[in-house]
Amino acid sequence: PSQALIESYESPLYFLLDRRWHYPPDQVHVQLNQRSLIDPGIPIEYDPLAADPDYLVIGPSAGEWRLYNSVLESGDFRLVQAYPPYEIYQRVR
Repeated sequence: PSQALIESYESPLYFLLDRRWHYPPDQVHVQLNQRSLIDPGIPIEYDPLAADPDYLVIGPSAGEWRLYNSVLESGDFRLVQAYPPYEIYQRVR
């Protein structure tokens, strides 16, 4: 839908999307680097549901960082389409 809000960590998509979108704050990238380079146990203080997205698009960046794993495991989103390397999830409301 034209009013749908899309959450994604895939910045190249924002040039292609004709929809509202939300991108995690820059501090999330800092935390992801710390987790990757310093300590795998470092928590990522980001709630993907805070922006109340309707869709979640996961591609190479978010997949590699495992940024959205916890929200996918929670069952808040269901896979609706895959266009490798991207997966589109719809919010379960």
